Amino acid sequence: MKKFIKRTNTYLLERYPIIWNTRVFWVLLVSLGIHVLFYLFGLVSISNIETFHRRSVIDLFFDNGTVFFGVIISILMLVIWLIFHFKHNAFKSFYPSSRRGLFLQFFCYLVIIFASTTFYYSYIYGVKTYVYLNFENEEVHSHVKTANNAAVFFSHHLTNYTVDNVAYPEPLDELYCEDMAGMIDIDEPYIEYLDTDYQFYSLTIKELNLKDKYVDSIYNGYVFMEREENSIRYFYKDTVVDVTPYLKSTKPTYFNFSETFFHEKYPVDVYNLNDTYYLDYGYTHDDLAKARNRSVYELLERNDPHEIKALLGELLEVANHYKIPHNLTVESWYRLISEDPNFEIRSLIRTYEKDDEDEIDYSYYYGEDEQTKIEKLYEEIITDYYIESRELHNVFENIYEIKTENVFEGSIHFYLWISFFLACLVLCFRATGLRVLLFSIIGTGLLFTFISLTSVLFAFLADTFDSAVQFFIAYFTLAIGTVILMVPLFFIEKLKKIVTGVFLNISIIGVVLYIMLILVIITMHQSEACNDDLLIASGGAQQEYCFVLLEYLGEYTSIILFDIGLVLIYLYTGLIKKWKGLPEG
Repeated sequence: MKKFIKRTNTYLLERYPIIWNTRVFWVLLVSLGIHVLFYLFGLVSISNIETFHRRSVIDLFFDNGTVFFGVIISILMLVIWLIFHFKHNAFKSFYPSSRRGLFLQFFCYLVIIFASTTFYYSYIYGVKTYVYLNFENEEVHSHVKTANNAAVFFSHHLTNYTVDNVAYPEPLDELYCEDMAGMIDIDEPYIEYLDTDYQFYSLTIKELNLKDKYVDSIYNGYVFMEREENSIRYFYKDTVVDVTPYLKSTKPTYFNFSETFFHEKYPVDVYNLNDTYYLDYGYTHDDLAKARNRSVYELLERNDPHEIKALLGELLEVANHYKIPHNLTVESWYRLISEDPNFEIRSLIRTYEKDDEDEIDYSYYYGEDEQTKIEKLYEEIITDYYIESRELHNVFENIYEIKTENVFEGSIHFYLWISFFLACLVLCFRATGLRVLLFSIIGTGLLFTFISLTSVLFAFLADTFDSAVQFFIAYFTLAIGTVILMVPLFFIEKLKKIVTGVFLNISIIGVVLYIMLILVIITMHQSEACNDDLLIASGGAQQEYCFVLLEYLGEYTSIILFDIGLVLIYLYTGLIKKWKGLPEG
C-alpha cells in the first residue's frame, strides 16, 4: 500500500503538480468510500416499514442524528486534508504560479470541500433506492385506490359526514353551504343539527381581468374566489335553496362523504386545488370532491353487502401489508356501517387504540355547559374499534415524496456556497498567511458592527423603519463595499502590504456578496416603482405584470452568482500574484 501511495504521489508530482499539492486525488478517493457507506446506511435505515408511519421520512438524515455523524466526518476529513496540504506551501517556497494555476488550486479546494460535505445526497439516494426497489408504482397505486374507496368508512370524525360536505347529486354539486353563526337567514329554509345551522345558496359570478382596475365597491362581499392565469372569478351568494328533497338525511351520513383520503397528484399537504382561495374553508366542491361523493353515493345506493365487505377486506389487507395498527375485522366493521338503513352515522371508530386517558371525564374539568353537543354525541357513539388511518396516509405520503423529491433543489445552493466561501478562506490563508487572515476576520467584524450601529442610529433619528431606512442601509453598505474593493485595485502599491492584504482578503470573500447587494438594490427600486402603480386585489391575489429582477431570476440567481464568483476569483488571482510580489514592510 505504501509503495502504491508513493508511486502515485511521484506520478502526480511529475505530471500534475497542482493535483499533488492539493491532495485532491486522495481526498476524492476517501470521499467516494465514505459516500458509499452513507448510501448503504440510507439503504438500510428504512428497512422497517413502520418507519414510514411517521411523517417526512425523507428528513430522516436530520432527525435520526446522521447529520451530526456526517458533520463530524466532514470536519475530520477537512482538518486532516489541511494538515497535509499546508506541508507544501508554494508561496513560501517561491514556487512560480500562473493565474491559471492559482485558479485551479482554488477549484480543487472547491471540489474537495464539496465532496467532503455532501454525504447527505448519498444517504438520500440510498433511501430512494430502497423505496424504488420495494414499492412498485402499480402496487402502491392499487393500494391508494383501495384506501380512497374505503376511506368513507373510516368514521373518525362526525364533521366529515355533515351536510356541508355533500357534493352530489345535482344541484348539490353547485351550491354553497353557509354554516357560520350569524350568517343564516332564519326566514329562509335551513338545516339545524346540534350546534350548527346549515343553509344552501345558489351562486353568482363576477370575473376580474387582472389587467383591469380592482374596485372594492364592485367586488367586495364574495364568499370565495378562483384564481386563474389572467383573471379572478368571484363567487357570491344568490338565493337560498331548500335542499332537503335532495338529501338522504339531514343528520351525518355516509352519503355526504366527499373527501379524498390521499391525492396521488398532490401527495403532501395539498390545499386549494385548482388554485381556489376559500374564505369559508368548509367549501370543498372541487371536481375531485364531486367525483368522490358521487362514487360513495353510487356505492351506498347499490347497498350490496358483498361489495362493501370486499372493499373493507381489501383495505384491511392494505393496512396489514403496511403494518398499520388496528383491531377491526370485516364483519365487525360492516356491523358498524349497517347499523342504520339510511347509512346515518351511529358509531365512530377511533384513530388510535383506546387507553386509560380516554376514561377521563372532561366535563368534570370544564363543566357540562361548556361541552358542545357534538362533543357529547362523540363521547356517546365512539367505540373501542380503531384504525390508525393517519399512519396509512403517512406511508403513502412518504413513498410518493421520496420518489418524486428532487433532493438537489434548494440544498445544492447551500452546499455550493459553503464550499465556495470555505475555499476562499483556504485560498486567502495560502496566499496571505494566518496573520493577515486573522486581521481580515477582525476587520470584517468591526465593519459589520459599524454598519449595524450606523443603521440603528439612522432608524432612530428617522423614527421609522420604512423603505427610506432600508435604502439607506443598502446604499451605505454598498459605499463601504465599493471602497473595500477599490483598495486592492488601485492602491495595492501605495499602502502597507498588511493593510492591502486585509482589503484583498475581504474583497475575495465578499465580492459575490457585493454583486448580490447590487441586485438587491435594483430589485428594491423596481419593487418600489411597481408598488406605486400596482393594483392589489383583495384576498391576497395581486397583478404580476411588473418586472422585478430577483423574482424573475428566482433560484437561478444562486447559479448565476456562483458562476460570476468563479470568474471574479480567476480575475483576483492576478491581484494575489501582484500583492505577493510586493516587498514586506
